[in-house]
Amino acid sequence: MNGFRVCVLCGLSAVAVNSMADLRQMSDKELERTVAQLELLDVINQDDLDFQTEGSDLVIDMDVQADIDSLVLFNEEGVSLDGESNGDGVIALTGIHIGSSKTPITVAQVASNQPFNEDDLAFIHGIRVQTDPQLGTLVTINRIGDTLGNGVDVIVNDISLGQNSSSGTALLLEDVSNFVSDDAVSRLNKTFNLQLSNQQDAFHSQGGSYQPITAQIVPLSGDIPGVRYDYEFLIRIEKVALVRNGSELGMKGLMIYQGLDTNGDGVEDTIGPATLKNYTMQLEPLTLPNGEVVQAMHYTNIDLHADISIESIYTGNPETGSFGSFLINNLDTHNSQQWVYAR
Repeated sequence: MNGFRVCVLCGLSAVAVNSMADLRQMSDKELERTVAQLELLDVINQDDLDFQTEGSDLVIDMDVQADIDSLVLFNEEGVSLDGESNGDGVIALTGIHIGSSKTPITVAQVASNQPFNEDDLAFIHGIRVQTDPQLGTLVTINRIGDTLGNGVDVIVNDISLGQNSSSGTALLLEDVSNFVSDDAVSRLNKTFNLQLSNQQDAFHSQGGSYQPITAQIVPLSGDIPGVRYDYEFLIRIEKVALVRNGSELGMKGLMIYQGLDTNGDGVEDTIGPATLKNYTMQLEPLTLPNGEVVQAMHYTNIDLHADISIESIYTGNPETGSFGSFLINNLDTHNSQQWVYAR
């Protein structure tokens, strides 16, 4: 029987922030863990969710830079044809780097083992954790990236699919954020003839708005173990690209959100979060067509409501190689389920 195993080799590097004006290089011991500043602050009120907590909530602010040597998924025996194996197959991500460059990422940075400067720290603030005896755990991420367009950058130096060897293809995720600038909204409206606007966030941000990401996790009672999830999220990525031999194939201005009609006139006027509600996962036996019974993860109520926009799809040069834009309006999955099991 084929099997899977995962191997992760990593080395974390970061600069600790003691204060706004004091940066120090981390010690060898500190390099082994992510830097986080813990604060007991009231960042965003979740009273509308009726969470009953005592005392202060836990809020984590992270300014972080990290490197992972490799992340490898092994498929033992690979794909067996006529009972013969071709050997182990792998999905390998080599040279994973996380930071936040203050300037656009270059092709040279994508190929580098040290693509970021010491002060190129990814900004993830207001990670709030709340717990409730009836409603489970609520995790809120309030701010990813700053208001100047500097989000989280992720560089993967090499992606291998199948063979455990270099493919020469790299991956770039540039400026991942939950902040949407007013300029980005204007471009979105102009490109797709929409009438959307930002709503004011809890931080009174200038020039745009943060959309908090929330995940509510509730264990299910009963004989069958399971968990229910509720998600609300908005993600904007300035660039997603595959890079090979100095050339790119990618997308600019990718955003997953939900257009809201706030005044009931039938026209979406406000940018809000995509939602995935009452999404459940339970471990259950599954009978296959051949009569075999396996243990499977059963996902039900996959009810996703979202809009997906891409400002530009391009090849070669991201500034001159665009061949169009793309919009999925009112994506709505419902009554959907899936089973996941090993064979």
